[in-house]
Amino acid sequence: MASICRRGHRWQARIRYRDIVTSKGFKLKTDAEAWARAREREIDKGEYLDGAEARNHTVADMLNRYIKEALPKKKPYTRLKQESHARWWIERLGKLHLNALTAAKMVEARSALAADGAGPATQNRYMALLSHCCTVAVKEWQWLKSNPVRNIAKQREPAGRVRYLSDDERKRLFAAIADDPELNCAVRVALSSAMRQGEQFALRWRDINLKNGNASLRDTKGNVARSTTIAGEALELLRERWRGIEAEHKGKRVVGIKDRLRERLVFPSSSDPAKPYYFRDPWNAALEAAKIKNFKWHDLRHTALSYAAMRGASTIELAAMAGHKTLAMVLRYAHLSPSHSAGIVRAMVADMDAGKRMTT
Repeated sequence: MASICRRGHRWQARIRYRDIVTSKGFKLKTDAEAWARAREREIDKGEYLDGAEARNHTVADMLNRYIKEALPKKKPYTRLKQESHARWWIERLGKLHLNALTAAKMVEARSALAADGAGPATQNRYMALLSHCCTVAVKEWQWLKSNPVRNIAKQREPAGRVRYLSDDERKRLFAAIADDPELNCAVRVALSSAMRQGEQFALRWRDINLKNGNASLRDTKGNVARSTTIAGEALELLRERWRGIEAEHKGKRVVGIKDRLRERLVFPSSSDPAKPYYFRDPWNAALEAAKIKNFKWHDLRHTALSYAAMRGASTIELAAMAGHKTLAMVLRYAHLSPSHSAGIVRAMVADMDAGKRMTT
């Protein structure tokens, strides 16, 4: 139990309870007694941490364990991106012990990220990864008493934008990726289907009907399976890729070979077929060659939806195409289809002027 004794001008509270020994000094005896009671309650509940784990483990220890234990539970492309974020933190703050992981250190690292060109949204994603890692370290590993990232305010993100390729930009991009079969196919599939990046790179051959172009999306943002359509040149490129895979394995007498091939990722990494291809470097090179600025992979999705809106797609149709549960996100494309909205208004007013019945 706790003992309180005078040491010079201070009062020392010392606890020896259930194999735990800890002490702390205070100016006032009442503070020492209150601290001792609080620690004993924490020990009884199994919530007591004396900070030793935080002193004994580094940020790199925490992040490497998170990569090994937590990331495998996440969706493939999410796992790939978050592992990249985790390794950035390891490089930046990995040598720090957890008890030295302060808000000031993390904000300084975030500033370096901003200096490298990362916008507010990207900075928030990096901080979110570190925050979740710290939360796991608190709740499951008991390496930390609390999550230090929670003391840091998020960066203010700009309102959602709609950036799409102009006709000239699209032509230049197609020219820049023409000699890269992997990138060319991936870009055209994105523009055909309006899939999210993670949805597209989680696709397996079993998910695609190569006859009609229907693609079943299983790893979606809202965890609700849906389907989309791949058409035109994108579908032809996928058929060509599948024919190549079949030809490569033609004549091999392996039980269930076709089913095994259909379990493969459509866009696998060249180094590890179990992981999706990470197009960052060839994608950035293509944008530079095409002289396209301020454009991200996710903007291919915006481009597909914008083109559909400009061709008269309704908000309901756009929502189905995008996989949005509400119309709020789709309304950003409404201004791109003024002729469609204008046609509805003209028809309504014409009926009203003609004296037709307007109510039911």
